[in-house]
Amino acid sequence: MKPPTDRLHACLVAAALSVIVIQAAVVISIVLLHVPVTAFESQPFRAAVVAAVGCAVLLVRWQARRARRKAGFLSRGHANLRASRAACASKRVAREPLRARRRANFSRPRAARASQG
Repeated sequence: MKPPTDRLHACLVAAALSVIVIQAAVVISIVLLHVPVTAFESQPFRAAVVAAVGCAVLLVRWQARRARRKAGFLSRGHANLRASRAACASKRVAREPLRARRRANFSRPRAARASQG
């Protein structure tokens, strides 16, 4: 389990990033869409911003909880068999050219190998 300061840091980063996105949207809407500035000073807009930041923080916490559960599930030995087989297959595929080269090298006579190297 992570210390509370790490979790708090993740929540603060999520809140800061969501506020940056909201500020960028406000600037773009003022400059490009010519929305009056007074629309962004109203109480409903401020409540919507607070709700959006809260939703972003809750989404990050939900994803973190989900990742912790999945990590715990995989560490208990309940790994997905299909995923583990795919990982082994990708390792075999990555090593296959090396094996083919080694087989080709040893299938030639020794004199041919010495002249090539």
